[in-house]
Amino acid sequence: MKKFLYLICSLALTVTACDPMEDVYDELDAVNTESDLKMALTLTPAHYKVVTNKTYFLSEEDAAAKIPAILDNKFPHLDNGTLATITYNSATTVFTNTYVSTEEEYTVTDEDYAALNFKYGNFDSADDMVTFLNYKYPNAEDKQLVKLTFDWYSGAASPSTQEKIDHFFFVNGEWVDTYVVTEENYESVEHTKYSFSSSDGANLDLYLDKFLRESVLGAKPGDVQYVSYAYYSSSSRTTSQRVTAMAFDGTSWKSLKDSVTEEATLNLSKQKGIWVPDLSIRYTLVADDYGWIAQQEGIADATAIASLSRYRNFDVSMWSTDNIVKALGTLMKKYYPNAKAGQKFSITYVIYAGGTSSTSIKIMLNESGNYQLAE
Repeated sequence: MKKFLYLICSLALTVTACDPMEDVYDELDAVNTESDLKMALTLTPAHYKVVTNKTYFLSEEDAAAKIPAILDNKFPHLDNGTLATITYNSATTVFTNTYVSTEEEYTVTDEDYAALNFKYGNFDSADDMVTFLNYKYPNAEDKQLVKLTFDWYSGAASPSTQEKIDHFFFVNGEWVDTYVVTEENYESVEHTKYSFSSSDGANLDLYLDKFLRESVLGAKPGDVQYVSYAYYSSSSRTTSQRVTAMAFDGTSWKSLKDSVTEEATLNLSKQKGIWVPDLSIRYTLVADDYGWIAQQEGIADATAIASLSRYRNFDVSMWSTDNIVKALGTLMKKYYPNAKAGQKFSITYVIYAGGTSSTSIKIMLNESGNYQLAE
């Protein structure tokens, strides 16, 4: 049918415009169709325009909410039962200006450490600080800045605990650790009032690049670092903190002018005329997970459990798929006790089959409260 219409179009050039379906055919040409019920598509700017003025989605949930409208708009002819694999741009860092919505200082107390079971009364990892911030500010405001004072344990060559101060910025739904411009930084660019202002202009980027190149080791192209610095406003004659996102291009750090994205995929199926996304929670086992599973009763026989405990992998000569599903399902019950029936998990773990390698499996919580292989 498509070739026939193209032929009609070419014959009618002297009389009328080309086939109004041409745009639709171009869309279909861009789709990799393995069969009548499977399709793969990488979104183009024209696709995004159906639902947004950006060329990315903020998250998998954002993509799941908007991609169905794109498919309905561009491919309304696709039948029920069609499986679609859509490749899209997912924002890893969303561009934000230097505006700080709220700013406060807080010193972590002994009661705070105790409430979160930090039994030694200190933090010793970045995850500890994020855990605390989520606890302290459950309803954090976008672009909220917190100057946090806390006790930090360093397990280096000379273990010690010391008081530290750091700035954390809440942006795009999460807390990020910022680089705080120090007094030495200001002095190195002859700013002895320890602040920047509008008079710095384009030099501000140069200053921040200098500080980060001197302080951040092992940066890779695409890395993003938020920088917190004092800013003096001549109009209001006040000094406040600002935050700028800086991106590393492989040579230098430059202020972020647009969002940073990476490719991601989303699987959907058309059911009763509605595109249903497959929102699987993804989890990769860490070393402690294998040890925890080995301590649970009834997961597998003693030989398999002993192997898992010792080698921190699933030996496929001892572990059946059913037992692996049972083990991983038990672990997911630990981490996601409030998961609802139908929730899928895509889990990556290490196996041994003459050598170690990573593999993935998809499981689903069924109506009886147990986990089974997901389709």
